[in-house]
Amino acid sequence: MSDEPVRFRVIPGAVDAALEDTIEPASIEHRCDEIYDNGRLQQRYNYLDYWFELDGLRLRARVDMDHVKRVAIYPPHARTGGALHTVEAPAFREAILAYLKRRFRVIDEMSLEADGYRTIWRCSKPAAKARKPASS
Repeated sequence: MSDEPVRFRVIPGAVDAALEDTIEPASIEHRCDEIYDNGRLQQRYNYLDYWFELDGLRLRARVDMDHVKRVAIYPPHARTGGALHTVEAPAFREAILAYLKRRFRVIDEMSLEADGYRTIWRCSKPAAKARKPASS
């Protein structure tokens, strides 16, 4: 194993590569919901939930594993009040969006007032092609 630090590539044009994350998920949960009818699998939903927490606030970002370049955020809420008791927390939300922009190409937001999701950010640069590792 090399002592060389691991380096991560930032999506070109998404954010300034010199920026560091000001927030990290408190936890990441990998879930798989399955719906059966008479013993037969009808539907499977495989996803990751990123949970962000700060000063009594909580926000969830969800990634459908069938669409790993896209993430959906849900409104911030008080940790003790539950997800339906949303709060305004613009700085908290912006820190999370900066974190997600470094990792995903599309960010959607769930609206509790409107029906469903709306895209709030899309990376404007084409994805860089993966490079093959140099042979030794």
